[in-house]
Amino acid sequence: MRFAPHGIPPYTCVLRMRIARAYAWLAAGRPVSEVASALGFCDQSQLHGHFRRAFGITPGAFARVARRGYAPLAVVER
Repeated sequence: MRFAPHGIPPYTCVLRMRIARAYAWLAAGRPVSEVASALGFCDQSQLHGHFRRAFGITPGAFARVARRGYAPLAVVER
């Protein structure tokens, strides 16, 4: 079954929204463990895998870069 407006399955759409929110929260300085738990991932490793596939960087590495002020403002998925 496809999600008609976007042409993607519903779970994929929900997952993309969760990953986008994780990006924003990590850029705002929230800890990776807190973000993973708040967004409903089983554990940090599940967030790690999805985040890395979406952006090509691990959530921890992204958080370190974001703390230095180098995080882009827009969410760009690969």
